[in-house]
Amino acid sequence: MPDRIRTAYRRLAEVRLLHHYWLDDGATGFDDLPEPDRTSRLLRYDVRKVLAVTPQFTGPVFRATGAGFVLAVPEDAVLDTGAVFDIHVTAVDPDLLSYTAAWLRPRPPVMLSNLTGVTRTFGGRKHLFLSAEYAAGPGGQVEDLVVTGGVLRQLSADQPGAPERSLGPVADRPVYLHQGDLPAGAGLPAGVLAVVRLAAVRPGDPDFSLVGLDGRPPATPPPVFEVRLKNRATVRRYRKRSDGTVTLTEADPSPLTWFGNAGPRRKPAAAGVVAETDPNSPGRVARLVSDIFI
Repeated sequence: MPDRIRTAYRRLAEVRLLHHYWLDDGATGFDDLPEPDRTSRLLRYDVRKVLAVTPQFTGPVFRATGAGFVLAVPEDAVLDTGAVFDIHVTAVDPDLLSYTAAWLRPRPPVMLSNLTGVTRTFGGRKHLFLSAEYAAGPGGQVEDLVVTGGVLRQLSADQPGAPERSLGPVADRPVYLHQGDLPAGAGLPAGVLAVVRLAAVRPGDPDFSLVGLDGRPPATPPPVFEVRLKNRATVRRYRKRSDGTVTLTEADPSPLTWFGNAGPRRKPAAAGVVAETDPNSPGRVARLVSDIFI
C-alpha cells in the first residue's frame, strides 16, 4: 500500500473584490447595513459572475473564491522577501462597465497593490484597501472622487461647474477604486481592467506584508485586502413605452443597485446609461441618465 504524504498549508493573504452594485441596498451602502445583513449579503455574493482573476506566477497556491481569491503556501515554506505576485482582473459580466463608476471613458488598467494601499478604521475593525489614497484636488471628470472638508464626494458631471454627491466622512467610507490609482503599465493583454500586485513584504508596514522579514508567514491571522468598486449613480428619466415621451426626470442622481431601490419610483436596468453632453461645451458630460420605460 503506497504511503500518503499530506502537506498542510497556511494562507498568505485573502483579497476581496467587492462591487457595491451587488452589495448595497438601494441608497443604503453595504458598510451601513446591520452586521447580520452584511454577513448574509457576503454569503450570497459571488464575484466570479462579474470578474475573472488570473494569476501570473508560480509558487503559492492560488484559489478563486466567491469574494475574490486567496494565496496559500506550505506551512513550512520560506518566501523570498522580495517576491511579488501579480493577478490580472478582467470582466466576465458584459454589463459590468455600465453599472461601475470610473470606466465611463476608456482608461488604462490600474495597479492595485499592498505596496501603495491605505487603511481605514470603521465598523469596529481596520480595513486594508489596495487602492491608493485619494489625491488632493477638485477632480476633472464625471465620477471622479474628491475630498473636501473631510467629506468624500463624487462629481456628477465634468468640470467646470460639476455638482458633487456627498458620500460621507472620508474617514468612515471605503477607499473605492478611483481616478488617482496608478496605471498598471504597458504590455498587458487586451481586456485587463486591473492588476492586483501583492508584495511579500511592504517595508515598515507589517499589516500590509504577507510574511515577516524571515520570509515566514506570521503567527497572526493573514491580511485580508479589499478592492471596492463603486456603483454608478444616474439621474432617472421615465418615458412612455408607447412613444418614448418623457413623463418625469428626477432632479438628483441615485445609485444603481441590484438589491433595493435607491429612488422613490421604479428601478432602472443596469445597462443603458446615457451620458448627456453639454450643448454649449462639446465633449463635456453634463449628467448620466438612466431611461426607464413605463
